[in-house]
Amino acid sequence: MITLYEIKKAINSGAARVVAVTLLFACVLISYFTVKNDKTEAYTAKQIQQSYEKQIALYIENAERGLQQLDNLGKEDDYAHEYYEKVIKLYTEASDGKTIKNGGAVGWDKLLTSNDILLLSLAMAAVFGGISVLEEKRTGAVSVIFASKNGRVRTALSKAAAVMFVSALFCAVLTVSSFAVYFFNGHLSNGMAELQTAESFRFSPYNITLLSCLLRITG
Repeated sequence: MITLYEIKKAINSGAARVVAVTLLFACVLISYFTVKNDKTEAYTAKQIQQSYEKQIALYIENAERGLQQLDNLGKEDDYAHEYYEKVIKLYTEASDGKTIKNGGAVGWDKLLTSNDILLLSLAMAAVFGGISVLEEKRTGAVSVIFASKNGRVRTALSKAAAVMFVSALFCAVLTVSSFAVYFFNGHLSNGMAELQTAESFRFSPYNITLLSCLLRITG
């Protein structure tokens, strides 16, 4: 109940709304100029496939070499031994029958690796937390809270939970807004393409789509 009260207070705060709209507008502008200045080179599916297979083979080869060195030293129980085994298993399973069917992703590289949304969400969290504390000081509620049983701990936990909820909600709104800017500017390729079609995730061992990665990052 206390957390719900804190969330309602944040939503009803005029100052918080002004800041939220300002940050949302900033997010849209940043996304727009990012789209206009994006010169990412698009590779063919064949080029990506060849690059992926070559790099994954190198990862496995390096891990096998490290494993052999540990075996020669009699360090079968070493943590590094377990690490190399996991690397070999992970990349072997990832590359087994892996076929890149789509060319280089357009827009997704910037969308998935941008820190702008995170920074704007953190700014919103700081503003919301500050407004909440200042409002209680202004109304004199701080002295009442501190005097009540469990007032400090419960109120602090409630505020922290409310800040996390509002920040997560705002982050989702910013992500949708940024996605819309990329999409309506025609700068977003097929979201169901393999994650490896994005240059920053070219050698990822995970068999998921670009859209799935975006949802996981947002979630």
